[in-house]
Amino acid sequence: MASDSRAIKVIAERDVLVESNDGFSQRVRTLVQTVHENGARAFSAFVESHPTFLRSVGGSRIVRSATDAAARIEVAKLASGMASKNPGAGIPANGQKSVVVWPDAPPSDHRRAELLAAHYREVLKFEPGAIFGPDMAVGEHVQDAIAASPDLTDHIAGNSTAGFGVAIDETGWTGRALVLGLGAWDGTADLRTAAIQGFGAVGAWAARQLKRTQPHIRLVAVSNRHG
Repeated sequence: MASDSRAIKVIAERDVLVESNDGFSQRVRTLVQTVHENGARAFSAFVESHPTFLRSVGGSRIVRSATDAAARIEVAKLASGMASKNPGAGIPANGQKSVVVWPDAPPSDHRRAELLAAHYREVLKFEPGAIFGPDMAVGEHVQDAIAASPDLTDHIAGNSTAGFGVAIDETGWTGRALVLGLGAWDGTADLRTAAIQGFGAVGAWAARQLKRTQPHIRLVAVSNRHG
């Protein structure tokens, strides 16, 4: 592992209340922060869905800019959402999420994998049932690289087909599931237009699925990080 990926500081909190000025309030079972030699700060939050669940599932994302306070709120909000999504999807797992604030994040999948692996190893000391999935700036090939380490293989999901996964990005499972969830809501019959913010692996597939399954809803606008 590259030396600049090493975690030089670990802060772990149990049963912490995370609140924000927009009214959000969530009791987080475990909140782990690691600080790395290259300046990256990584946060993982765990929110309990049910006390009997042994595993926790959620993705990891890399962002270039956020204060520590903002990152704590974001990761708690995301973990809270996963605590509802997992049981709702029939997955007997608690909610978790990871956010890495990395101003100089390199494009190299291998470098990103090294830093995430260092963070995960620290997190697993406190939450041994964690399963880490992909999210923004953490794609399937990053997951493949992390899963190549035998001690982390059992804790990584969202791999490519070459990495013995289901290729979520290539097959659009997230976007498809988003529209399927929308279709389960009775209110879609009254919708006539839709806009999609973010037109990548999720948004583009959601647009295709929307056209195929909800043809009465017309897509009128899309945007990505460039506008």
